[in-house]
Amino acid sequence: MQLEELMQTLCEELGVENVEPNESGVIEIAVDEDVQILIESAPEAAAIVFSASIAPIDASLGADAFRVLLEANLNIEETAGTALSIDAEEGEFVLVRMLRPDDLTFETFDVELATFVTVLREWRQRLGRGDLGQEAETDPIEQKDHNPILRV
Repeated sequence: MQLEELMQTLCEELGVENVEPNESGVIEIAVDEDVQILIESAPEAAAIVFSASIAPIDASLGADAFRVLLEANLNIEETAGTALSIDAEEGEFVLVRMLRPDDLTFETFDVELATFVTVLREWRQRLGRGDLGQEAETDPIEQKDHNPILRV
């Protein structure tokens, strides 16, 4: 399914008006007051991309923060298939997930979006607490089987 169809179905499921991409082709979804997810189609990568800011890069975290993030990317149990990265322009840690639209169903999209929100919240907590040397508070992040309440 293409992004437009997936978003239309998501909006129908939530009982809200359909959202339109901005002039850059990005759809912004507010999960709650603090969590905004950007969703866009990336034809050059043949992918649908979720992205979100985790936290500003805090120099006091030091090199250990980057080591922990890289290790988490390698150990996908802590990221559930997402990628932790940095946005040097914005000075932020970011979370990104790429999905292939060719065989993507709405059900898979829904689960992936819910899982993305769960992973985002976990890493926001870890970075906010500055306890990157600690294991995640929860067991390895599981794929979610329900959609978070979204405000579009």
